[in-house]
Amino acid sequence: MNLKLVPLFALLAMPALAQASATPWQAGVAGDWSPATKTSLNIPGQGNVTLSQNPRIGVSVLAGYSFLNLGQADLSATAEYQFSTNFRTTLDSSNIGGNFLVTTNKMSSAAIGAQMNFHEPFDFGFGVQGKYEWLSNSNLSINGYRVPDTKYVRPWVMAYGGYTFDLGTDVKPFVALRGSAALTSTSQPSASDFVGNVNYSLQKWLKAADANYQISLAAGVRF
Repeated sequence: MNLKLVPLFALLAMPALAQASATPWQAGVAGDWSPATKTSLNIPGQGNVTLSQNPRIGVSVLAGYSFLNLGQADLSATAEYQFSTNFRTTLDSSNIGGNFLVTTNKMSSAAIGAQMNFHEPFDFGFGVQGKYEWLSNSNLSINGYRVPDTKYVRPWVMAYGGYTFDLGTDVKPFVALRGSAALTSTSQPSASDFVGNVNYSLQKWLKAADANYQISLAAGVRF
């Protein structure tokens, strides 16, 4: 690279830096909802086991920083953490001589991403996230096989609409309705999966039963 061009690039970048948002940070909380799910596992030589999960309701904390201002739009880096959420799970293994079990399990997640935001008169935008998800299932077992805890990463996309209240100060409250969807999902384990590796098969089954959509109502401040 020609070092003589460095001052020229710096000069060209100055207008964009000068337009940095007066309120580049945002922080907030969100109430999250994911739909109920139901899936079956075929255990070779025995029959089907059904796993049903109730809708999940949780709470997340959100943070973001706008690092590129484009006038009426900006590009921001985002992070969020969803606190551990309890949800009711029903395991029906009566078809293979097991029990009908109703228990409470837990999930939580952490995500980082980037999103494009548009402003005035209303806020709307879209983004992508890498989400690390934890599923705790210490109470689940099938005929002596404990369903193991599961941790995995998936890409998600999200879109939102909302409104920022300009109070004439550098601290501006906002509200937003967000929808997000996973870009990948896990297929049901096959009979050969179960015969070859029981733990792997049960983890794969749990991932297949995980929710792939989420709706959130968020509120916070920009500053």
